[in-house]
Amino acid sequence: MTIMKIGYLHGYNSYFKENAKVKALSILGHVVGLDIDYNKGNAVIAEVCSWGIKEDIDLIVGCSMGGWLASHVADLLGIPAVMLNPAIAPAISLKKYINIPEGEYDYGGYPMRDMDAGIVDAMYPICKKAWGLVLLEKGDDVFNYKNIETILKKYYKIIVSEGGSHRYDSLEDRLEDIEYLVEMSGLNLGVQNDN
Repeated sequence: MTIMKIGYLHGYNSYFKENAKVKALSILGHVVGLDIDYNKGNAVIAEVCSWGIKEDIDLIVGCSMGGWLASHVADLLGIPAVMLNPAIAPAISLKKYINIPEGEYDYGGYPMRDMDAGIVDAMYPICKKAWGLVLLEKGDDVFNYKNIETILKKYYKIIVSEGGSHRYDSLEDRLEDIEYLVEMSGLNLGVQNDN
């Protein structure tokens, strides 16, 4: 059996780094990622698809804007997606980043850049055609989990967990659900086991 290769996509104003989500996903397979500049708008979809092909990923997982991006990449590459507290309408949710006050910093401690209004307005909504799983936490203080659940429930399996945060805290509790998604997708992959 082949070990699963998982692509992880971070959210807006963040970076790919070892974190609790990456660590949890490492139980299922080898995790790779990249730093994504969402200020490029929809162009990030093609960039991440090219990266995904080069990396030969089997599963794409993303949080927030990474969840939005995972939906598009999964659809185009024909692989399963796991979307954690995903952004469903970036043309709306990213508007607050068009005019950023001086002195604002991103999660890496770098000065934030204004997004171009034209790029934000043109951003696609979340893709509703991918094979995927949406994982939501009620403690998300950025997106209303009930709105996401209502909009996406006819397209994806959705699991809502108590508590948590926008950054999605309970991924380790959902690994069996992710394994089942991969199994149902028809991929013949094994779970990494370091024992």
